[in-house]
Amino acid sequence: MTKRITESAEVALFREAGDAFCRVVETVSAQPVRESCGALIGIVHLLSYRALCLPEISPSDAFHWSYSHDAWRRQYDELETYFGRYDVYWQVFDPHDHAHVEAINGTLADDLSGIYEDIHPGLMAWATASAAVRRSIVWQWQYGYTCHWGHHATSVMRALHSLLFLHDAGGEDDDVKELHPTEPSSAPRV
Repeated sequence: MTKRITESAEVALFREAGDAFCRVVETVSAQPVRESCGALIGIVHLLSYRALCLPEISPSDAFHWSYSHDAWRRQYDELETYFGRYDVYWQVFDPHDHAHVEAINGTLADDLSGIYEDIHPGLMAWATASAAVRRSIVWQWQYGYTCHWGHHATSVMRALHSLLFLHDAGGEDDDVKELHPTEPSSAPRV
């Protein structure tokens, strides 16, 4: 019997990483800043790696994302509030375009919400999806990584790394740590 490509280990591992990413994002505001930064760097890195390992699938329109703008906005607002003054960061959009080197701003809330918006609908539809719809979901995860959420992933990892290691976000000299509990985390380990 031939195994379907959507039943491959690579797809299962991506779905596992996607589920873990969604859980971390959904619970991030309950965690101290330092712990959140580390957890997010780890899970976004893993999710990106798993996206690169997905099997090649031909384009399909069997599945259409259905993620409401209101849901995105609620998540964005929660993340923006949580990260507070750390939410906005600066970067160069294309580091290899030497003609356009002006800095642009990004936000952690937009990056994380954008990744979530591109991953979560497929995860939610997976259990009841037909084989054709599953192929479409995998293709959309791949395509989204190459043209949308992959940009968010690389940007958010760099911005979070900077917060954690250059700016000591949530560290002893940072007043933001007082906004969040300091008890051990219940967030999933990555």
